[in-house]
Amino acid sequence: MRPATHSNPAAPGPASAPHARPPPAPSLLGAASRAASSAPPLSHHDILGLVEPFSRQGLKLDLPASDRMARRLVFTPASAPPDSRLRTQWQLDLADPAGAELTRSQTHPSGLCARAQARGGTPAELLACLQAVPEQQQWPALSGALVALSHRVDLRPRSGAPVLVAPTLVMTEARAQVAGCSLHLRVPRVHSMPGELELQPLVAASPPVAAAAGPVPQPTPPPADLLAVLGLRWSRLSLLRGAWRGTVQLKRREPARSADAQAALLQAVAHLAQTLAEPPARFHQRFLRARWGVTLRRGVPLAVVLGLITAAALVPVLELGEGSVLRMLIFNAPPLLMVWMFALREFPRIELPPLPRVPTARAWEALVSASPSNPSSQPTHPTQPPA
Repeated sequence: MRPATHSNPAAPGPASAPHARPPPAPSLLGAASRAASSAPPLSHHDILGLVEPFSRQGLKLDLPASDRMARRLVFTPASAPPDSRLRTQWQLDLADPAGAELTRSQTHPSGLCARAQARGGTPAELLACLQAVPEQQQWPALSGALVALSHRVDLRPRSGAPVLVAPTLVMTEARAQVAGCSLHLRVPRVHSMPGELELQPLVAASPPVAAAAGPVPQPTPPPADLLAVLGLRWSRLSLLRGAWRGTVQLKRREPARSADAQAALLQAVAHLAQTLAEPPARFHQRFLRARWGVTLRRGVPLAVVLGLITAAALVPVLELGEGSVLRMLIFNAPPLLMVWMFALREFPRIELPPLPRVPTARAWEALVSASPSNPSSQPTHPTQPPA
């Protein structure tokens, strides 16, 4: 006769603990995860057929980094070029039933990584497409800075023909290291959205140590118009989640949108390289007129609101008739402005803008954290051989 403890499925114990765990909450990634798990794992026969086009190009399969259950294969060059400092890795993802995706990742010793992704064709076609993207296009040479650009390529086969349409290289994000700080630009897929900027120091600042004479003064934050002085499409910087964030307006259509994003990033990198290398007071001297322009732009939403309130208060004084066009415009202006503001790419902020003042001598210390002896503050071209 079996013990009673074995016949009770609800009895607590190590064997029943996994069954008592509640199921995970549904999410947007649940459908993709179920689709990936329903696909069969890669067999040895499948792997042999997939490796063939990569081995012809001098790439070898990295079995420890690959995952047969997730249908992911990782390839590395059999021999790295002697004149390159980049560590290149190829990743082939076959879990999506819509098609294969190939990613080429090039990592610099400083930590920057440039990725190129392609999907919509066979593994051989994806490999040939990404190999046609030169390194110089993703690692633009810029004096005093290191820039890494990431792109996406969508291949669309013609109906009934194996030949692919000329692919378009779409920029997805860009990272740069300049003057001891890191600049990140993310280009959303939605063409109506502006580019998202993130500026932060390369090395986290250590807490100040109190000296015998007294506490060390805290560095003041950088001016909010550090990048806004570059033009109308640049927004102010705001401290959010430990980084200084802003936006830049980009063109809507490709390939002009990717070219505009790259030009905006290089403009910001050159501006930061020159500005952060000089005293903060020099920034106020060079961009005094542009800083006043930024202050006036930030005050436009508040001026519009005050103008509407003043106009509504003057309606009884002006003695406008019931059929007056001006009276109709005054009373219907608020809903029309609300519709107009929601149609903008970025919602305006109603604030009292501060007047431009000379930054303190410690204004750059919140951004610049790498000393001249730090290798990350003296980036070189990625293809330059190590010293």
